[in-house]
Amino acid sequence: MMKSRRLTAILLVAALSAASLAGCGEKKSDDKEKLEQERQNIKVEIPETEYDLVSNGASEYFIMIPKNATEKEKYAASELQLFIKSATGANLAVVKESKADLSGHFLSVGATEASKKAGIIPSYEEVKSNGYILKTIEDDCYIKGYTDIGTRNGIYGWLEGSIGYECYAKDEIVYKKTADLKLLAFDQTELPDFEWRLSPGEAAFDEEYTYRMRMDEYGEAYVTGRLIHNSFTFVDPMVYDYTSKKYKDWFSKTLNAAGDKPAQLCYSNEEMCKEYIKNLKKVLEETEAAVVILGMEDNMDWCTCKACTKSKETYGTDSAVMIKFANKVQAAISEWNKENRKGKTPITCTFFAYYKTEQPPVKLDETTGEYVAIDESVKFHDDLGVLIAPYMASYAVPFDSENNAETYKNIQGWSALTDNIDAYVYTIHPGHTLIFKDTFEVMQSNYQTLLDAGTSVIYDQMNGGQRNGETGWNRAMLYVKSKLQWDNSLNMEELLDDFFANYFDVSADTMRGILDEERRWLNYVYSQLGVSGKCQDNLMQPEYWSYPMLKKNLEQFEKAYQEIEVYRETDPERYEKLHDRITLETMQYRYIIIQLFGSNYTAEELLNMKYAFKKDAEQLEMLVYKENTSLENLWIEWGIK
Repeated sequence: MMKSRRLTAILLVAALSAASLAGCGEKKSDDKEKLEQERQNIKVEIPETEYDLVSNGASEYFIMIPKNATEKEKYAASELQLFIKSATGANLAVVKESKADLSGHFLSVGATEASKKAGIIPSYEEVKSNGYILKTIEDDCYIKGYTDIGTRNGIYGWLEGSIGYECYAKDEIVYKKTADLKLLAFDQTELPDFEWRLSPGEAAFDEEYTYRMRMDEYGEAYVTGRLIHNSFTFVDPMVYDYTSKKYKDWFSKTLNAAGDKPAQLCYSNEEMCKEYIKNLKKVLEETEAAVVILGMEDNMDWCTCKACTKSKETYGTDSAVMIKFANKVQAAISEWNKENRKGKTPITCTFFAYYKTEQPPVKLDETTGEYVAIDESVKFHDDLGVLIAPYMASYAVPFDSENNAETYKNIQGWSALTDNIDAYVYTIHPGHTLIFKDTFEVMQSNYQTLLDAGTSVIYDQMNGGQRNGETGWNRAMLYVKSKLQWDNSLNMEELLDDFFANYFDVSADTMRGILDEERRWLNYVYSQLGVSGKCQDNLMQPEYWSYPMLKKNLEQFEKAYQEIEVYRETDPERYEKLHDRITLETMQYRYIIIQLFGSNYTAEELLNMKYAFKKDAEQLEMLVYKENTSLENLWIEWGIK
């Protein structure tokens, strides 16, 4: 799983001038090319100490963890142990501080007493929940976050500096092999740009992959984990019979698409709100995470009772009634915290600004030129936050472009109402998840817009239904997301170059050429053919694809296969891995050709193409071709077994 090939860039940072950094958030769109030219990912050399961490494959060091180490601290120590051994051959023991000889040489992981005595006590303001401090003092080194999640991230920062560790994918982890390793003179404080970076795509279903990319699990950030459309978790219409006289006003009169339950809660109903709070408190009794999402159901409907309708007429948006509901919930939970969260991080709430609630209840103050709340009743409780979800935005152009004027206004409006902003953005074609959704062109700009608005949590959704076998360049996309969400000043094209060089090896140039050709084509589709760039786009139309381009790229894949032949005999395992990676990226092109250009083939040729596609999809463990739609449905549609 882990390769010993040399990392091309050991530690990536941005070499930006002070002037560039100061003006980054204020740059206009016509300055973006200049800013891109100023970005350069460079290798930072951390000075060596005189101490041998490993000499000739052996070490006198041990890894020290707290007496009552948390599971995350234990995991961090095990990862440190694993990669040091893999890189050098030295197996450092993991020792609890209570049993450690502090006169020896150690790497301290987490909240040890030794770290406190050494004055290494990171504050939340310094590193937040996910950052960390790396500090070498004489012959010892300390790795510590404000939280154990920060400590876990610190392990990978230490490995990155010490052995050139880089995780490109779950099966492509690179570090240098050496029998001799000096202890480095670490003295750094790391704070990611987005405090929380929730893992999307394949990584969302693989916690080890998530951690090694220095991303977070949903459950580490949110009480209900990945369940964000969760309103019926707290007030279930099947438990509180929505057809009964007693409870019917707790729910919208409109039913969901299936017609078997209400579409939404009625957020203006006071009795429902009280029951919601009572049930929420029961859930909060056992939680470790400190934020609960007050999420509506996943549809575009809303309650149309007199109170909800009047609110919409008054404020011009359904979000006003949601804010008032959320303020009541937060006020109750803030009181509950005083008795039930002593010594723990207080629980805060954030509600989902999605579909009907995407627009904030704000107006423009003509005097200041800034957005303000329409009235006092829609101002936020101090502890309340909002999870903005610009689903209706175009992801073909930046959020701050003219074509996204409404989205940009919404982001600025929410920023005027609260400092507690989370963001849920989209790199997905829900209707055709095998198709590449190119957000490379706008990712960095959009992230900066969100950061400037005060966003601390980001989830950039990808086609995660596969859980494995993500075609459409999704693994490259995931790697770049993980790096930019940590440090958005990095040069994205260099990150892509680095990914391709390691992930595709000798076929890197060919594979990168195929990606770039598709990026150019999609840019043409968005800019010249009138495709919006929204998640709802249906790109599975023949006018949006060039059959000659698709065929040309398939021919380039054949070239890539030829390039990896050098490994067939010398390193069969590497050959098979690279072969599967190339095959995975062929799948979207083959799917498009079969679906849209099948008439170019005889019936027998087309049938063979379908069976070959099915065989490879099963080999690669692909599961879906549309959101929540199994490939089994495609086989039926194609008439194959």
